Amino acid sequence: MDQIWEKSDILSLHIPLTPETRGLVTMDYLRRFNKPVILVNTARGEIVETRVVAEALQTGLLRGAVLDVLQNEKLDKLTPEQKASFDFLRKRSDVIFTPHIAGWTFESHVKINVALAEKIKLLSQA
Repeated sequence: MDQIWEKSDILSLHIPLTPETRGLVTMDYLRRFNKPVILVNTARGEIVETRVVAEALQTGLLRGAVLDVLQNEKLDKLTPEQKASFDFLRKRSDVIFTPHIAGWTFESHVKINVALAEKIKLLSQA
């Protein structure tokens, strides 16, 4: 981690959600970087709270963010704090949202569609 904090320009998260990684990226964690970084979260939203991303952008700890996952992806069920942070982030030109598709490949897309077609076929035979 010391090398990551010292040398990184981009922090790209590709880790599972576990008790150890839940809430891993905090303001204190981001302050350990030698310079502002770009955060890419394609892992799990609960690893970094939406509020932390917003605050880190406001204070200059982050240069930008790419978020494929969110702490709470049910936008109609955001807490007031999550909604305020999300609204702040969605208006920024240095934040990119993707629709939770970072793990998609051509092969995974084909596999999902084949499985769906098989399930439809089984239902139509019932």
